[in-house]
Amino acid sequence: MEYLLGDNTFLKVNDFKGVKYVHVRHFERKIPTKVGVHFTPQTFDSFVSAICDIDEARQEILQNPEVEFKMIHISGQMFATVKKYSVDLRWFFMSEDGLKPTKQGIWLPLCTWMRLKKAARELKNNVHELRDGKSCLVSH
Repeated sequence: MEYLLGDNTFLKVNDFKGVKYVHVRHFERKIPTKVGVHFTPQTFDSFVSAICDIDEARQEILQNPEVEFKMIHISGQMFATVKKYSVDLRWFFMSEDGLKPTKQGIWLPLCTWMRLKKAARELKNNVHELRDGKSCLVSH
């Protein structure tokens, strides 16, 4: 299954060694680029569960001009950095100076984020292996 989210960005499901993976990825001439993130069924479940938190963070930013961004934990070391008009899904690593972003991620303008929310919920309901994912319950 795949969903066009806008500007060559897709939500896609693929199998690798018997495991389903969900990708939010940018494509060039139908070839996947490094720009994007992938989810296992468990991290995808955590992502879908975090959608409401991401939207609430955006509303808080819209109502409070002093807040530039908020970070929402998705799973493990994946976070969503929420701004007024965008959401950045990205893996982070822990350095001596604290949490730092990696290059593995994708910046989504608001219109793409809106399409992703809808497509992710639909995908979770339509793909059996994704319905059974268990969210990361660890607070980081």
